[in-house]
Amino acid sequence: MQKQIVIALYNENIEWINKLNNFDIYIYHKNKGIPKEIEKLVNSNKIYYEEIPNVGRESHTYIYHIIKNYKNLPNKIFFTQAEPFDHIDKYNEKASVDFFINKLNDFFDNDFDFKGYGKKHYIWKTGIGNKTETMQKLYSNLINGELQDHYFNNGGIFGVKKEIILNRSLNFYNECLKYLDYDKNPVEGFCFERLWSIIFNKNYNTKI
Repeated sequence: MQKQIVIALYNENIEWINKLNNFDIYIYHKNKGIPKEIEKLVNSNKIYYEEIPNVGRESHTYIYHIIKNYKNLPNKIFFTQAEPFDHIDKYNEKASVDFFINKLNDFFDNDFDFKGYGKKHYIWKTGIGNKTETMQKLYSNLINGELQDHYFNNGGIFGVKKEIILNRSLNFYNECLKYLDYDKNPVEGFCFERLWSIIFNKNYNTKI
């Protein structure tokens, strides 16, 4: 099975990817210059590496990858921030690289359509503060029906099947990108973190 992992990198230490075996690694770097810890991997073409504009948080990175590879996606993809260890599920401890790799394998070894791996399982309103109105507007622009209380896993770390991604049109993802590419830290970036479990759910219909 092809195991693809997409990593949103800014200036985090990414040395941990050297422990990933048998993964197709895609790194999108929102800074300049190849990090020294992965220079050999990049130069030997063992990973895909691209520098992209620093906009839209990790949500922009994920959608950018989907758009760019829409017609050539593998059966499963795992999306993560470059520093996932304090976000994934290990109670109050910072997770180790091996613990994170076990989570990767959990997704690829099982038949999940979509699975979030943030350690906290919140109702979407938690931690969003004065961004509630933006969240409601974004939802109404993209998804049919009214925004109801739903849960999400924090951190923007999740796996999803190709067939679930393709349940949305390319036009839909292009529209999503417009909400993220205007600023390096847009409010909508926090909103998409709370919408992945809906976007990648066949029970919800989109307006595009």
